[in-house]
Amino acid sequence: YNGTFLLVVINCVLFGLAVLGYRTDWLMLNHMKPRWFQFITSIFCHASWQHLSSNLFLLYIFGKLVEEEEGMLGVWMTYIVCGVGGSIAS
Repeated sequence: YNGTFLLVVINCVLFGLAVLGYRTDWLMLNHMKPRWFQFITSIFCHASWQHLSSNLFLLYIFGKLVEEEEGMLGVWMTYIVCGVGGSIAS
């Protein structure tokens, strides 16, 4: 499950950087003046430990299922397409 594990690691690293005081707010979606890359980078950003842990729990459960059927590329494409779609909808 390398694809799912890599997504979990990226999410945790970005959250850890934010907790340590590094500025990650420019990666989050600015609804008033969005920049094109924020539609992608915002899917890796989380506002709190509860937000991160609940998303990672679901990513682990469903990511494993998707990766078993579709492979690493499938889980990544599903994550990105659904995340960007959610960003656009919000």
